[in-house]
Amino acid sequence: MALTVIVNKGIVGISVTNVQLLESESLNGTYTAISGQTNVLVSSLPVTVTNVNDNSKYLKMVALGLCGTEEKLIITGLPTAWSTEDPMTIAKSFGGSAGTATATFAFGGNWYSNQPSGCAEYYNGTAWSNNGSMTRPVQYGTSFGDASDAYSIGGTNTSGVLTNFTSAWNGFNWTVCQIYPVLGNLAAGTGTGNAGLVMGGNSFPSGYDSCSTEWNGSAWSNGGNLQVARSQQAASGTQDAALMVTGKNSGNALNCTEEYDGTSWSLISGGNVNTARLNPSAAGTQNSTILAGGSLGYPNVNPLVCTEEYNGTTWSTKGGLTNCRAGAGMTSGASNADLMFGGMNSTQTVKCTEMFNG
Repeated sequence: MALTVIVNKGIVGISVTNVQLLESESLNGTYTAISGQTNVLVSSLPVTVTNVNDNSKYLKMVALGLCGTEEKLIITGLPTAWSTEDPMTIAKSFGGSAGTATATFAFGGNWYSNQPSGCAEYYNGTAWSNNGSMTRPVQYGTSFGDASDAYSIGGTNTSGVLTNFTSAWNGFNWTVCQIYPVLGNLAAGTGTGNAGLVMGGNSFPSGYDSCSTEWNGSAWSNGGNLQVARSQQAASGTQDAALMVTGKNSGNALNCTEEYDGTSWSLISGGNVNTARLNPSAAGTQNSTILAGGSLGYPNVNPLVCTEEYNGTTWSTKGGLTNCRAGAGMTSGASNADLMFGGMNSTQTVKCTEMFNG
């Protein structure tokens, strides 16, 4: 019995990892659409799957039926989870980012040969453009804020030395405004220019850090201690309603999630991610966060495409990135329209940009 795949006009290069057939069949090959539809090439698809039971938002409609002697799978309105956007002007990873998906400020990071870049860029919702340079370039630092009130904290400088500078961007210039209480890198940050939060990281001389530190726009103060000390994690939310997930304490990557209420951190029962990872990217709120990419080893060993969404209680798997990578920047947009940019695949730093559209 021949298998025919019918896909709406204009949808090409479709991923059918989440499409499931009534009877186990290989989907490799080229299928010709029928019933007046435009021909669609579906080639080198990676999986053989069973059972039509996928009701996730990857599939607007899946219908299986018979058309004479042909078995027919009809897919209409199937969106890709990530869309390709304008690439950054310079490839870089493990840099800082601030703002929203339509007004993103990206700065610093690993440029080439493990050297920090001072380059800063602005994304206006359509394209990237150069936007000045940092006075103290760093990589593996952390960040928070928006496109006109951004902060870069800690990291490793051009001499390969850990730093504890707090550098502020006011939309026009960079200034060093404060000394961060911890000398370290690979922490996570979230929040605004007047209410920022930094947590965990690799600190000198103690190693994996369990502290969190709050910023009020002019000074740092101690926050609550993490339940699990870690570095290379991701964070989202606000200073008094933050989410922190994955990372590393010792050995393999972590899968646990913690939430912060402005005073204390708590581990979320049943809140483990489906794929433990290092250096993923996250954006959103404490009750609605997208987590994407990362790697199984530092810094870019087995980079991932997998994406997950947090609903305030549990994580669920979503459509994967087009480009596997770790150490990418990410900013949040309306209706889960989150922007991910830069990062490092298994061989090099990249400048690709993708938008999550659910």
